Amino acid sequence: MKIFKVLLVVAIALGMMACNNEQDVPEISGEKDASISIKVFPSSNSPGLRSVGDLSDEDATTSPGLFAESAIKQLEVWVFSGDVLTGYGTAAAAEVTNIEAIAGASTVVVVANAGIGIIASKEDLLDEVKELPAEGIADGLVMTAEPFDVILMAGNNYYGYTDAEFNAKEALDPSKKTHLADGKTALPLVRVNARVALVSATVNYSAVPATQKEVFDELKDVEVAMFNVPKETYLFGASLAKNADFQYGVQWPSPDFSYVGALPAVAAPNALLDEGPLTLPTTLHNLIENTNAPYFYVNENTSTVVGDKTATTPSQKMIIVLRAKPYKDGDPVASLTGLYTDDAGYTYYPVWVNKDGIANPSGVVGDGNVYRNTQYNVTLTINGLGRPSIDPVDKAFLDVKVEVKAWEVVNQNVVWGTPPVAP
Repeated sequence: MKIFKVLLVVAIALGMMACNNEQDVPEISGEKDASISIKVFPSSNSPGLRSVGDLSDEDATTSPGLFAESAIKQLEVWVFSGDVLTGYGTAAAAEVTNIEAIAGASTVVVVANAGIGIIASKEDLLDEVKELPAEGIADGLVMTAEPFDVILMAGNNYYGYTDAEFNAKEALDPSKKTHLADGKTALPLVRVNARVALVSATVNYSAVPATQKEVFDELKDVEVAMFNVPKETYLFGASLAKNADFQYGVQWPSPDFSYVGALPAVAAPNALLDEGPLTLPTTLHNLIENTNAPYFYVNENTSTVVGDKTATTPSQKMIIVLRAKPYKDGDPVASLTGLYTDDAGYTYYPVWVNKDGIANPSGVVGDGNVYRNTQYNVTLTINGLGRPSIDPVDKAFLDVKVEVKAWEVVNQNVVWGTPPVAP
């Protein structure tokens, strides 16, 4: 009896060790007689990023984006038969090979940089959500592909390879080697986040009204923050927007309740959405250049709630706000409180992200929504003093032009204040 107990304890210990050293796919009926290898793009091994950084490289504000935004730190692949998991594989690369599964009709789900792990139900996996990426995106931006169906054949199956790459693969049984219908190209992964950047902010001092030139000659102490950014995002589906639990970077004055969180009683600010004070360029009246551009990774926001200027129904549309202090002859101006500045001496310039305009060449209309895998590059031209709060955020005070250089890049040019017309 004692020997039996000892053997039982050893067996349990070995079983626990096995569970702790590998991610076992839950046992299901049927023999695993097939495997699948998958290759994806994009892939890069670049370092992480800061929230303020150099966007001067042409790729940084066009389709390629920054290298680290395409980095695949971890790739996960799930294979399902119906709703039941039949295979799971992971790798720290843009390719996962020899995932054991079962021949027959299957659904494949691929995700990068999410760190999800084994989930036994397809329905549960497709309901997964993720929060805003951490500072510096050291673990990479989360990327997904929509689930796709395949017929796995007995033996080795390959998806996402060119003919040459497929032919170079060595299968256990060369007669059981299948190149799945993949267009002979790697599976594209799409970022679930968007990026909002203030790539330039310039004071057009020659256009500043003469009355304002009497009271200020430059802006300093620049800060930038985001508002109405949903905390979580779905990973799959035509729309990823949860439109809930809206975050803000810092509590700035908003009597018209232009953001969720304008009241002190609500949740604390999210430091991921706040940048400042910024180190200014050396050129006078250049507040932000593409070498010191503040940028933020955000989740989709398609909320239709524009607010009614009450605490019960604040606006939920995403905005990015620059604030700065007016100076005259090197000293901060203290005489503009209530007219142009708040009690702390700041004047505000809010921008409703992706508001209005026509995007070219795709013809997409700037609709005030923020979508996944899209760069929103805002260029701000300031023709005068702003306001003592971030209100109101509407078209009446903005001249906005939206241009899309590529399907995933939106450039938004915003002019604050109307230049005087010569007589």
